[in-house]
Amino acid sequence: MPPTCTITIPNTGETYDDVTGDLVDVWTDGTTSTQVGEGLGNFARGVGARIVWSTNGVTNNRRVKGSTYVVPITAAAYGPDGTIADGVITAWNAATGIFVAATQSDLIIWTRPVTGGPGQTGSAGKSQGVTGATVPDRISTLRSRRV
Repeated sequence: MPPTCTITIPNTGETYDDVTGDLVDVWTDGTTSTQVGEGLGNFARGVGARIVWSTNGVTNNRRVKGSTYVVPITAAAYGPDGTIADGVITAWNAATGIFVAATQSDLIIWTRPVTGGPGQTGSAGKSQGVTGATVPDRISTLRSRRV
């Protein structure tokens, strides 16, 4: 990431009920930390890389996965074909593996509850522990979602 970007890791957060999604508590741990980007050179705004977090869970007949978008990344992180450079993917896959092992069951993906429409049944929300991560060799962008 370029030096104009700073990632702040908070030391506090909220706890939600898995089934309903209701806020039930707050947590605090350690101190807030920051990481300033160290990448040099140009970068494209609004595009970058994505980390896909995998779980062993299945909800609504689909594997439960989550994503973290790392945007922007500097031009040095791109390969000659315009995708993410092989060395970046290798390094990030190693780093996410270490991260998943270090967080153990604390890192989760939450599936929100779904209300059933006419003639359909809904499903309760639930959380699944992250078991692994991969970095796809594709440029990613985060677009707004319909609510």
